[in-house]
Amino acid sequence: AGDGGPRADAAAVKKLQEELKAKHELEDLQSKNIFSLLKEVTIKGIQAKCLYLTNRQARMLNLENMDKFVMAMDFEPRPKLVINLFEAFASFGHNAYDHGHWSYRKGDIDGDPSVAHGEPAGERGLSETERRLGEFIKDSLLPIAIESNAVIIMGANHCSFSSIFSALSQREAARCGGRLPF
Repeated sequence: AGDGGPRADAAAVKKLQEELKAKHELEDLQSKNIFSLLKEVTIKGIQAKCLYLTNRQARMLNLENMDKFVMAMDFEPRPKLVINLFEAFASFGHNAYDHGHWSYRKGDIDGDPSVAHGEPAGERGLSETERRLGEFIKDSLLPIAIESNAVIIMGANHCSFSSIFSALSQREAARCGGRLPF
């Protein structure tokens, strides 16, 4: 028997039941909200579904029940892999956020002290690094994405990796009649 007797045990059970009920209500609300966050978009004449989440919303998204997420996104065939492309900055500092990718900058970035980068060969080296990164994506990552019908999560246009992946994906979509095979 517990220290508080039957009344304390009944109160503890009631509290647990209320917590479980609240947890279930929250799970239901989360699964319903996925549908409300989903938007139909047209990108270069292609119909697609877009789920935009803030970082906080993405952290809160419960994907333990992947079936609900797959149903909301209307994936067909079912994805076998999620590829999360972390942000990769060839240059960093305030300009990476304010002005997008380093290549969007006007003028010589090598002489601009507001653009920091770790490439010893400067802008020419950044271009070469991105060329090699593009080869890796084309030869390794895209085939894996296609084979597994992957879901790709990527950052904005200031990310070197996402910019290259996006450009190569557009070429792949054009090659496949306007629709990506993943």
